[in-house]
Amino acid sequence: MTALSLPMERHTGRSAGAFEGRKHLALRKRCGFFAAGWTADSAPGPGLRCSSRLLLSAVALRARWRLEHLGREAWEIEGWPCSRATRKRSGHPRVTTESLRKVVVGAGLGDRFQLRSVSEGVFPEPAKLKGLMKAALARCNELLAQDALRSLSRLLRTRKLSLAADDFEEVAGRLLQAALFMQCPNEAELEAELGSRCITADLAWNERLMSHLVKELLPQHLASRAALEAQRFRWRLALDCWDRCSTEGSVDVEGAGLYGAICLELGEPSRLRGLERLDIDPRLAFQPAFLEDLRDCGVCPAPGSDHPLPELVQRAALAAGGMGAVARRRHGAILVDANLNILAEGFNHMAAPLGPRRRAPLKTKLRETQRHAEVHCLLQLPRLKDAMGGQMVVVELADVGPGLGWAEPCSRGCIHLLKKYGVAKVHFTDGHGGLVSRDLPHCPHLDVPYKTFARRVGDDRISERAWLDVASKMQEESEKWRYSKMKKVKLEILQAALDQA
Repeated sequence: MTALSLPMERHTGRSAGAFEGRKHLALRKRCGFFAAGWTADSAPGPGLRCSSRLLLSAVALRARWRLEHLGREAWEIEGWPCSRATRKRSGHPRVTTESLRKVVVGAGLGDRFQLRSVSEGVFPEPAKLKGLMKAALARCNELLAQDALRSLSRLLRTRKLSLAADDFEEVAGRLLQAALFMQCPNEAELEAELGSRCITADLAWNERLMSHLVKELLPQHLASRAALEAQRFRWRLALDCWDRCSTEGSVDVEGAGLYGAICLELGEPSRLRGLERLDIDPRLAFQPAFLEDLRDCGVCPAPGSDHPLPELVQRAALAAGGMGAVARRRHGAILVDANLNILAEGFNHMAAPLGPRRRAPLKTKLRETQRHAEVHCLLQLPRLKDAMGGQMVVVELADVGPGLGWAEPCSRGCIHLLKKYGVAKVHFTDGHGGLVSRDLPHCPHLDVPYKTFARRVGDDRISERAWLDVASKMQEESEKWRYSKMKKVKLEILQAALDQA
């Protein structure tokens, strides 16, 4: 089938690429390439209304610690150097393929990997090298193909140029191949390369060409052997950049975990021996599934101590990635008593939505929110006072990669509620293979709403949801106490009547 025989359809490169991306995304989910949980754009509302979007829990062993996303999450890279304004606006900066290509060139591997030759300079900082490895793990071929769709769509629509059918198929094929190998040109470079091959613009013709590309050419190219080779090319590229720029004797736990994750993807366990030399307890640095994969490959990181806290960290990590957990900022928590006996487990998940804000009476839209792991633990207790004198272990799973991140309880209600109900100590992972322990003062009269959502101008939904949940539990406990008290009084009256008889 040629482009001439396709029906006329309205198309933009971005939307069609996203549509085809979702199509391949669904196929990859069914094949087990995704960790179990809810995707960021399919979080369940009340009553789990989005049950049809729930990912399968049975996934491939080697993929349980890695998440792939199409859209904003995959373009953003956690830890990439950026301004404070960028971090405040979106949390993580958006990093283009061009920025990653500059990292490769800065590492001195531009010519070797057939990238554009640029003079070598100082080696890139470790944060960017780790960002390159994160991008290699998280960005699939479907996502990178959007670079090609974007450049070609802008050339045809914005610059009002066009191509003959045969020329278009040739150019589109080369452009898709270049995009998967991180060498996609922008529209200006593409226009200069095409030169006289461009013909008079025709909007309807261009739409038919792009429709043919998205529906026919793109799926064929992504299913080809060249696409698989491109994925492995990006993995090796990230590994070689890290090897070239790493300093002898330096230890970077996050970088070592990302390096090991890519080695597992490539099926090269012989390059994993560096993990055995890390002077840390691996249970405090990496996710349980990743450690299981290492053991299956015959790699045994240095054993840790016999203290029960590392095992509690691993159990909290399992809870953080369980069914129903959120896709990003995955936290798990374990509440234990003074003797480290487990009282409750919790994880970040979507909660019942809140009503419209009081400051906006004309708005009727419900506000989606989530419940944090620390609050979830408190809600699992039979009584809130059972938390008195206990300890809590909190873990955060990395969005991309097998590591554990900085998991300090947040100031959006979590730390305040722990203090209010007498949790004596909190332990949380630091993202570098260690565990931070902090003593918490008991503040039974702490005004949690005033400290959180009541005095904040912004819409602090998480702390508001947390306080409403705890207040509801307090009311439920009060009603149970009154019921048991009335039952006890009735039994006493009945017993007294029987004694008199």
